[in-house]
Amino acid sequence: TEGIDWSDMPLAHVLTAYDVKEAKRRFAEYPIHVLLSDIDMPDDNGIELLRWVNEESPETETIFLTGHADFGYAQQAVQLDSFDYLLKPIDHALLKSTVLKALDKVRKNEELKQFHETYAYYYRQWNTQLPILAERFWQDVLHLRIPLTHGHLASNYSLYSIPLAPEQPVLPVLI
Repeated sequence: TEGIDWSDMPLAHVLTAYDVKEAKRRFAEYPIHVLLSDIDMPDDNGIELLRWVNEESPETETIFLTGHADFGYAQQAVQLDSFDYLLKPIDHALLKSTVLKALDKVRKNEELKQFHETYAYYYRQWNTQLPILAERFWQDVLHLRIPLTHGHLASNYSLYSIPLAPEQPVLPVLI
């Protein structure tokens, strides 16, 4: 990746590492969204680094940029869910385009994660408030503030998780 001008890319940092050990240190220092890795590295290889990244930083997308056209490496990379496997020499525009696609996937995954966290929060809030809401529903029924039609009862029973059917008689007991 030397010689590539990354200044027109939406990147906060472009970090480098000489080997797997140094790459792992970079992950401890910064959140890494996209990893460009070779297969061959001193003392280890990119496939082992990808295994580690999948465990330690699953939100990271890995792109292999390698001179290995070996199908076995490419197959392992795909099985380990790498984002792409590009062969050297590579056109800089193609590499930048691939990095942008990986960044877009990271962004979409972060948005989805945030959506799920927000949904989980509101789901917990709903379940916490459900007994109070169900009690308010029964007060509205007793004071005839809502229509006692089959449709209204069915939708409210469903909404408040009340295990009754609208045609079942209900005998209120006020204490």
